[in-house]
Amino acid sequence: MTRRRWIADEISGSRAFLTGEHARHLAQVLRARAGQKFDISAGGEVRRGTIVRVEPERVEFELNEAVTEASSAKVTVAISIFKFDRMEWAIEKCTELGVARIIPVIAGRTEKHLATSAAKRVERWRRQYNEQRPHEALGQCPPSAGYRPSPRRRSPRRSRVATGGLRRPRR
Repeated sequence: MTRRRWIADEISGSRAFLTGEHARHLAQVLRARAGQKFDISAGGEVRRGTIVRVEPERVEFELNEAVTEASSAKVTVAISIFKFDRMEWAIEKCTELGVARIIPVIAGRTEKHLATSAAKRVERWRRQYNEQRPHEALGQCPPSAGYRPSPRRRSPRRSRVATGGLRRPRR
């Protein structure tokens, strides 16, 4: 069974605390109660945690045994560039899901104005991915530390990746 995982805002001995928005979400939306169990990322490791006390702005966990993780596949997502507010939302959701790599792509149906202005946005998206990602869940490593270029050559028929010098693919 998969448990919902939270990243602790504060740690004190065998106690971990969620504060602010995450605590509010857990207390009011998910209606958490004392005794419920969750996985807590605390101090560079994931541990099983049991809720001790729930307050609207603070949830307290008793930390138990470390959770051993089965090796999971690293997921790469190629996203066709679309309207920028939605693109940033998609990048945010991919990072929350633990996607290892996000590749913005100019597809055949990408609107021209989005394709030309995507070059300006790539650095912003890269910053968003690297700064908003919960690094503690990655053993305190930024996502960019795991990057390795592919040994395979890119097929010339595939869409161009938005990394600076953008060109529209031939139709």
